[in-house]
Amino acid sequence: MRHVDPEFYLHSCPAVRELQKPGVAELQATGMVWDLMRGNYHPTYCLFVRDPEWWERYRHEIRLNWEVDAEVMPLVRLRDHASVNFLLGYRNWAPEAYVSLVEGLRWLTSQPDAAGVAGLASLLPKLQVSRLRDLPHDDKGKILAK
Repeated sequence: MRHVDPEFYLHSCPAVRELQKPGVAELQATGMVWDLMRGNYHPTYCLFVRDPEWWERYRHEIRLNWEVDAEVMPLVRLRDHASVNFLLGYRNWAPEAYVSLVEGLRWLTSQPDAAGVAGLASLLPKLQVSRLRDLPHDDKGKILAK
């Protein structure tokens, strides 16, 4: 019986193959989103390419969301704080995508060798953490919307 290698794609693209080399990139888990309405969960990650020349070598080969629209190139430079701020204020994000963006940016701001992230932390939404029992609720225990 023949088996399909579940990681075949990691070797088929030179750009992705290079990301696997030590010191080129770091894949960091940044969180987990539970979609209680649909019963799904979404792990979130940030891929930090530490090699500054990698993008110049492969930028014409990489197509974000190619499966949806081959012409879309939604790229924003981290140094462009106005564009990052626009993305952070955009209202049509899927919840898991927004969390992935924000927590990825939050993690990147902690990396000393991440170019262009100085000042980004001030643009990020502030985390508000509350214990469930401390949130306002009705007499049946249902949490009230703010």
